[in-house]
Amino acid sequence: MSAEAPEAPSSRSPELIDESNLLGSVIRLAWPVVVQQVSFSMVQLVDTALVGHLGEDSLAGVRLAGQLFWFSQTGLVAVGVGATAIVARAVGAGEGDRASSYVQTGFVLAVAWGILMALMMWFGGEAWLGIMGAEPEAQAAGTEYLRALAIGMPFLAILFAGNAAQQGAGDTRSPMAIGIVVNIVNVIVAYTLINGTGAAPELGVTGSGLGATISGIVGAALVLGVLASGTRALSWRPADALTFDRGVAGRRIERDAGNGEPLSRLANHEHGLA
Repeated sequence: MSAEAPEAPSSRSPELIDESNLLGSVIRLAWPVVVQQVSFSMVQLVDTALVGHLGEDSLAGVRLAGQLFWFSQTGLVAVGVGATAIVARAVGAGEGDRASSYVQTGFVLAVAWGILMALMMWFGGEAWLGIMGAEPEAQAAGTEYLRALAIGMPFLAILFAGNAAQQGAGDTRSPMAIGIVVNIVNVIVAYTLINGTGAAPELGVTGSGLGATISGIVGAALVLGVLASGTRALSWRPADALTFDRGVAGRRIERDAGNGEPLSRLANHEHGLA
């Protein structure tokens, strides 16, 4: 005699897709992502534009350094895609707690990559700029910019991973708003430090890199604040950073993503319900 499996309690997320109006649902979710991606791209573009008046060597150095900066984002893109997919899977199955645990895993992976890239940019940036054919003056300017950027790489990693996780949970507007704030901070800080406005020192190219770094720190703080507030689809507590278990996290991700089974079916298997 087979008994019907009891219905498991679920903290289901709000409906994100209106199947009667799929086009409208996609546009509603997608347009904030477009704005957020444009905002992220604008940071380096603005940094380049703001150093234009410093001369051709400064401009060339920042432009070449920007190529290395974008290369450093490849690992963050990979972590972001994974975080978005895993979080979306868990949220879709009504497993909010599980989704939140994946946020911590994403942070760990992203920060590890950010630190690795920071070391590469600080210690290897000058050599790479030389390999790319930079003239000595441009190479020196690009090295200054990369080292200023390197300081903020772990924070940019948190910003990137947190935004990707929120998007996976269906919250595309918080990352958009954070991206806009990051751009505003970058413009103000970079312009001030490049030109030495007011009491601020005139740092030239270094000021441009510090603008991106400080704006990244602000963005990371905003992402963590949104997640810690518990008012959105995902939540994260600062104490979670001290309780990360690599083995448990790895097994969860492998179980939920590696075998392609629906999360709800996997949960039933775990509890002997199927």
